[in-house]
Amino acid sequence: MISVAQLVYDCIPNAGSDPGLGWHTVICASGAGYEVHAITKSSNRTAIEGAPAVPNVVWHFVDVPQQLGPLKTGSSWGDTVHLARWLPNAKSICMDLARDKKIDLTHFVTF
Repeated sequence: MISVAQLVYDCIPNAGSDPGLGWHTVICASGAGYEVHAITKSSNRTAIEGAPAVPNVVWHFVDVPQQLGPLKTGSSWGDTVHLARWLPNAKSICMDLARDKKIDLTHFVTF
């Protein structure tokens, strides 16, 4: 089975920056027979754990502060800063997975 790490920053069931983009990408990859390591924001955990389980998916949650000074998520600049702080942590998880030979490729899911 091919394993893929999907960086899905805004992965919320049927919601997010593009409604369902990250969520449906994970579901489609899982349904196509891939083992998926989905890497997303910690703030998405409650919504993901409240949704029906997706087979062949291991969830990884990256926690970074939701606010930096006056910038917080939900605003254009706040989301940009948050993503810039989130990506290095997500990359670190990908590097660990690759080093441990748990993934074959990485896919950054964005609009």
